[in-house]
Amino acid sequence: SLLSNAEQRSAARQLTLAMLALGLLGLGLIWRFIAPEQNGVSQLLLGAASLLVAIPVISAGWHSLRHPSLHGITDQLIALAMLGAWATGDLMTAALLPIIMIFGHVLEERSVIGSQEAIEALGRLTRSQARLLSADGSIREVDNTTLKPGDQVEVRAGDRVPADGRVLFGQASLDTSSITGESVPLEASVGIEVFGGAINLDGLLRIEVTRIGDQSTLGKVIALMQSAERSKPPITRLLERYAGSYMVLVLLIAALTWFITQDAQAML
Repeated sequence: SLLSNAEQRSAARQLTLAMLALGLLGLGLIWRFIAPEQNGVSQLLLGAASLLVAIPVISAGWHSLRHPSLHGITDQLIALAMLGAWATGDLMTAALLPIIMIFGHVLEERSVIGSQEAIEALGRLTRSQARLLSADGSIREVDNTTLKPGDQVEVRAGDRVPADGRVLFGQASLDTSSITGESVPLEASVGIEVFGGAINLDGLLRIEVTRIGDQSTLGKVIALMQSAERSKPPITRLLERYAGSYMVLVLLIAALTWFITQDAQAML
């Protein structure tokens, strides 16, 4: 896994607390609907729900004060909103906002891990053995990272094409779904360009290596995915630049809303 054991335990604990809190929140709302005269029971359930998720939210907000980031600004705002909801007696908001935050963090982590796992899976496709044809006609197995443009390799049924190349001899069907996403096999014959990482489903091919490593099709796909993962949209860069001002602006808007409406819920 891409998360440490401590991070996995923390994420599992937060998700468990959020799910329990969501259950209590639902019970509180149902109780309010079926027994409106027993408002105290409903408030007790909503308060218990908010307390369950209070610790991870306040902890995240406190951590972000010591390690400022755009992500941390959101944690701070949610923590402040929860404290404000407690102060005004709006226990439903005090429970609902942290639950949404925790589920959002879990989904975000899952998305990041998914993209990293996809990159690692593609990276594994670039590593394989190759049957290198020597000048005397003999064949020896080598690591595909040692191949050079101009080398000739033999690819048998079940083998993975070790590098981008051009078919010199033979005919076969190649599974390129892991590279192109196409489920229909590529029919490779003499003169056809083939991709490293494709799987030979049948037949025998002799291929001349044309591109290796980062210059191969698979290498370029991995580089593009890594670049996309590291890049940030303009709005994110703008918010990071003015993160401190953003926090102040949100608080000023909340204060102005309360001053005009005298409504604490509208402020939250």
